[in-house]
Amino acid sequence: MDGSNLMQGWVSLLGSLAVIAIILTAFGVMLGIVKPGDVPKHIGTILVTVVGLIVLPGILRSAWSAMALWQ
Repeated sequence: MDGSNLMQGWVSLLGSLAVIAIILTAFGVMLGIVKPGDVPKHIGTILVTVVGLIVLPGILRSAWSAMALWQ
């Protein structure tokens, strides 16, 4: 149960950080700091990073559980 709560917290934290990053990108466009043509690249980078960080704990958990088989 505790691992499930940890994963829900992790996903919630990453979702919040992604929303903050997208909001900062929008403010950058409004202030002229970010060019409108660069926005899809920034949004894509944010989403790929979030998805990678969501998948990372599962990969590490499966690698950790498989280490007993390697020894």
